[in-house]
Amino acid sequence: MVDVIDQAPKGKTVSCPAVMVMTDGEAQTINSLPTYQVNGAALYWAIRHYWLHPENRGELANGRAIERLRAQDFEVE
Repeated sequence: MVDVIDQAPKGKTVSCPAVMVMTDGEAQTINSLPTYQVNGAALYWAIRHYWLHPENRGELANGRAIERLRAQDFEVE
């Protein structure tokens, strides 16, 4: 993965996406983040945070990620 963005690829109409851009240029899209969590923006920033900060990925297994998501404890980068 080379990037996490919030804009759908050309030709796709998607509301509030999280788009993971792969090394081959292909985009994997999670549509409508508010469907998964009331504040879809926080979920987007969580995905982006753990992509940019691999040293924090252990939080995904120990419950800290849920605390961070609830508190919206992410740097907006």
